[in-house]
Amino acid sequence: SGMAPTVSLLPDPADRAHIARVDLTPTKQSASELFRAIPSRHTDRGAFDLARPMTLRQLDAFSGLIDVPEIELVWFTKARDKRTFGDLTTRATEAIIADPRQAADDFSWYRTEWHEIQARKDGITIDPSGQSPLIRDLAKVLPVSRKQNNDGWLSGTRDTQIPTAAAFGALLVPEPLDQIQRVGVGRIWQRMHLTATAGGLGMQPLCQVLERIDREQSAGLPADFSTAMAAMLPAGRHAIMTFRIGYRTIEALRSPRRPATAVMLA
Repeated sequence: SGMAPTVSLLPDPADRAHIARVDLTPTKQSASELFRAIPSRHTDRGAFDLARPMTLRQLDAFSGLIDVPEIELVWFTKARDKRTFGDLTTRATEAIIADPRQAADDFSWYRTEWHEIQARKDGITIDPSGQSPLIRDLAKVLPVSRKQNNDGWLSGTRDTQIPTAAAFGALLVPEPLDQIQRVGVGRIWQRMHLTATAGGLGMQPLCQVLERIDREQSAGLPADFSTAMAAMLPAGRHAIMTFRIGYRTIEALRSPRRPATAVMLA
């Protein structure tokens, strides 16, 4: 758009809600491939194309998008590693559903009413869930219970998303509670997702294991998932974002999001 950004993360240590300051200066106007991909970048919860595997060269190219030394990208591509991560993700999904407090907190992010979607402009709706058009239409007419939602989440994860993934990936940092490192991971994730979109690929966060790790730490539970995840990663590194990737088979639909004006300070 003809403006060059200079970004300062967490510019006010006393205000943790102030994530970044962006100073803009005029520059030559240009439109990159990633810029053009923004309107089409959507989370893809549908099946990926098993007949189109991804090459290691394709996956390795994503590492070139990382410009922060603290952040590392690892891929799980071998059958054994994919099976281990997939089984762990399914088990974490089941654990979240079986945990009354965490299940309630998770369900609070699902937006089922039109007026709620318009008011909050965030969360997850039925449209980008990866369900068939018939299921989506029925869900908009008939009320969906928490149990029905959980059943659909588990079956979609276990039966569609995990078995059709070309690969699973993880973005790692040395200090998982460092806010700047966490924001950096989010920025790199967006760059990766835009790159995938431009290349005809689908991506989806699969963070159930990480959510259970947070729950173990906050509730003082046994370090079941913490230990299992650490065994899959380099020593001293912690996953902040875990996800799947593959060639799309459906058109991923939009999720509600707040406009930029709602998250900007004048």
